[in-house]
Amino acid sequence: MPVAGGREVEVAPKVASWGSFSVTAKGVYFLSDWKTLQLLDAATGRVTTVAKAEKGFGSFSVSPDDAYMVFPEWEPGGTDLMLVENFR
Repeated sequence: MPVAGGREVEVAPKVASWGSFSVTAKGVYFLSDWKTLQLLDAATGRVTTVAKAEKGFGSFSVSPDDAYMVFPEWEPGGTDLMLVENFR
């Protein structure tokens, strides 16, 4: 809903959970399900798929400059922490 009031507008078709998004200068990265990372582009309003994880993402975070993403990779009985350099 616009800050000044008015009609509600859907900006993302589905978000996996309340904590499955990260805001950057580029837009909002979010999980539409636990295996699909998408970006809602702040300039265009367009949603694009950025990455898919075979085992799932779990929670994640993207650096404010969009250079890095960190997420745990789901494994039965545990997780591995992954760092993606030069993330875009």
